[in-house]
Amino acid sequence: MFNPEGVGEYGSTFRWNPVAGCTNMQTAIRRAGHMVEAVEASGLTDATFWSDQAVQVLSSFMHAADLYEGGTLATVYAWLVGDSPVPLEILDTALHAEPAAAAVIRRFRSLPPKTRQSVELTCRNVLRFMTLPEIAQAVMPDPRIPEFVISDFLQSRDTLYLSLRPRLGRRFRRCCARCSLSSSMRRCCSGHGCRRAGSTRRCPWSSTRSPT
Repeated sequence: MFNPEGVGEYGSTFRWNPVAGCTNMQTAIRRAGHMVEAVEASGLTDATFWSDQAVQVLSSFMHAADLYEGGTLATVYAWLVGDSPVPLEILDTALHAEPAAAAVIRRFRSLPPKTRQSVELTCRNVLRFMTLPEIAQAVMPDPRIPEFVISDFLQSRDTLYLSLRPRLGRRFRRCCARCSLSSSMRRCCSGHGCRRAGSTRRCPWSSTRSPT
């Protein structure tokens, strides 16, 4: 149940961590790519260039966050805006760290100030929903609430309910795109098959397009 405004008598029990699995660099790049795609690089010329740069930077931070105990998008956001040395320390020492990720962050931090600010602005716009507590908690693990695992959900008979007023509903749809939930669901559907055994219903998360 995702119910950030407390509509009715049911509380929110939905928690999904987009950083989980980003130890695999390809997963980190794919998720960062979907997140950046959901946001326009408004106010910037050559938006495609800035978006590509943001994907590289954001995926590298997400990779480092998954190697960091308890890492979440909140961790990524704090590192990004706080110029923290922690992600590079992790990437330089962690056993499964990708050297390319450390190289990307070093290059990002050595960019000329105006160029760096433009890349950082794009990344901040992607993670802007993290400033909304009622939305951010959905992508923050809570030890009291079981974490939503896409592959388990698709193989179960569970149902994900959304209880939202129209205003917040629009924000949540943007959040789903920005945190890569929708694309991750579709991709997992393509891996597990679009139908459950014995079911005649088509999976609503599947797509006629090529999996992303």
